[in-house]
Amino acid sequence: NFPRDNRSMAMAEEQLATLSAAAPAWRESSAAERVALAAEVLSKVHEDEWSRAGDWVARETELNLIAAADRAVPGATVRFVFGSILSDWLKTYIAATSGRESLARMEEDAADGSSRYGPIGLGPGAPGCVAELWADPAGAVREATPPQPPPQPLQRQPSDGAVTLVLGAGNQSFLGVVDVLSRCLQHAEPVLLKLHPLRPWLSPPLLLILAPLIARNIVAVTLDRGVEQASALCTHPLVGHVHLTGSEETATAVRASLDRAGRPHVGITSELGCATPWLVSPGAWSGEELRHAATLIATAKKGNGGCNCLSAQVVVVARDWPQRGEFLSLLTATIAAQPTVPAYYPGAHKRRAALGALYGARASPVVGASLPHTRLTAEDEVLLLDCGVAGEASFDGAALRTEAFCPALAVVQLPGGARGPAPQRATTPTTQLPAARTRPPPSAPAQAPTRASTSAARRSPLSTRTRASAPSLAPSSPRPPRRRRASTLRSPPSSMAPSASTPGRCSATWPPAAEARGAPTRCARMRGTLARAGGASLGAAVR
Repeated sequence: NFPRDNRSMAMAEEQLATLSAAAPAWRESSAAERVALAAEVLSKVHEDEWSRAGDWVARETELNLIAAADRAVPGATVRFVFGSILSDWLKTYIAATSGRESLARMEEDAADGSSRYGPIGLGPGAPGCVAELWADPAGAVREATPPQPPPQPLQRQPSDGAVTLVLGAGNQSFLGVVDVLSRCLQHAEPVLLKLHPLRPWLSPPLLLILAPLIARNIVAVTLDRGVEQASALCTHPLVGHVHLTGSEETATAVRASLDRAGRPHVGITSELGCATPWLVSPGAWSGEELRHAATLIATAKKGNGGCNCLSAQVVVVARDWPQRGEFLSLLTATIAAQPTVPAYYPGAHKRRAALGALYGARASPVVGASLPHTRLTAEDEVLLLDCGVAGEASFDGAALRTEAFCPALAVVQLPGGARGPAPQRATTPTTQLPAARTRPPPSAPAQAPTRASTSAARRSPLSTRTRASAPSLAPSSPRPPRRRRASTLRSPPSSMAPSASTPGRCSATWPPAAEARGAPTRCARMRGTLARAGGASLGAAVR
C-alpha cells in the first residue's frame, strides 16, 4: 500500500500492524481499566513536561504571525488552553465513566415541565456563561409524538482487528489529541493519529501526554506525508474507521476514496464546520447585557482569525426589535475595538474575498485594533455581510449555505420582534454607512467601547433596514412561573443523562421563539442557556 522507498510510510504500516494486534484485547477492556489509563494520561498532563517539549509553543505563535519579541504571553496562552482542555476532558470522562454524578437535578423545573440539570460551565471560551440540560421527566410519555422508525446505527463498527485512523485538525492544536482520547477511551478502539501538515511540531508533546496509551500499543502518532499517502492510510486493509475534523468537502473526499478502494464498509465520523448562527432574541436589554452579547459574538468571530468551526458566522436579529440598531452598532464598535489576529489558515483570505465580491456594496470591512509587531493585512479584518430581511425579495442568504472559515460575519433579520418600546437609553438607528477608519498606531492600545462612546460609534450598514414606523406593542409577556420541587436534588434519568460513552452535539437557542411568546415549549434535547450578570437573553448554536 505504501511506496517501500518511503521509510516514514513503511513505519506507519508497522504501527498499524502493532495496533491491530492489540485491538481484540483492547475492545474487551473494562470501563475500570480505561478509567485507570485515563488517570495515567491525566497525570502526564499535570506533570507538564509536554509544555516544554520541542519548540511547539514557539512554532504555534509563529504560525499566528506573532513576532518573536512578543510571543511570551501568546505562548503562555497556548499552553494554558491546551492543558486546560485536556485536563477538563479527562476529568469529565473519568467522572462519567466511574458512575459519579456529573450533573445535579436543579430545584426548579422548566416552564414546560422539563427536568433541568446543571448548571454546566462553558469554560474560558464563553466566560460568564453556563448551560443546562433539559429533559423529559422520568416516565414521561409524549402523546403527540408520532411513532418513530427504529434508530439506525450512527456509524459502522470496525472489526476486531481494525484500527481507527484519526486525521488531526489543522486549526487548533488540542483537537487531534481530544479525538484520539475519545476514540480510544470512549469507543475502545486502537488509534493511529496522523498529524495535520500545518502542525507537525505537535509530535513531541503528544508523545509525552499519550505515553501510557502508546506503551499499551493502543495509540500511535505519525506525521503527514501528503495527500497520496494520506489516502493510502485511509484505505489500508487494517483501517476500519476514519475520524476527522474538517470541512464537508474533506469528509466527502475520504468517503469517495474508500468507495473507490472497495472499502464501503469502513465507517467515518466527522466534526464538520457549518454556518454557525448566534440568535439574539428581542426584548428590553440593559446596556450591560447588550455589551456582553456584543463582546461574546465579536470574540467568537475574531478568535483564530475566524477559523474555528464554532466561530460566529451568522447573527440573527428581529427586524422590528427597537434595540436592533443599537445592538448592531455596538457589535460593530466592539469588533473594531478588539485586536485583529491573522487569518493564517490556508484559503481563509480567498474565501473572504469571494464573499466580499458576492455581496458587493452590502459587504463592509471593520478595521480592528492592532497587536504590536503582528503582521496583518486588510484581508484579516472582519467583513460584515448584510443579508437583509428573510422573506423579502432583496434577501441574500448565500452566506448561510457555505462555511466561511474566515473573518466574515453575516447578519440576518427576521420579520417581527416589536415587543414594546425601547428603553430610553436606546439610540436611534441610522442609515448612514460606517465612516472609513484607519488602523491605530501600535503604540496606542485599543480602548473598549464605553456607554458614552457607544452612542457615537459609527453605524454599520446592517442597520440600514430600520423601520421608523414599527408599531410599539406591549412588552414581551413574562415567562410562566416555574414549578418548584420540594424534593432534594437527584440524578437525571439514565436514558437522558449525558454520558462520556454516548457523545453527541446539540444546537440550542434561548429563549425559544414559542416560549418568548409565553407559550409552553417542549424540549427533550440539550438547550444551552447562556446566562450572565443581569440575565440577558442570548442564544447560540453550540457545536
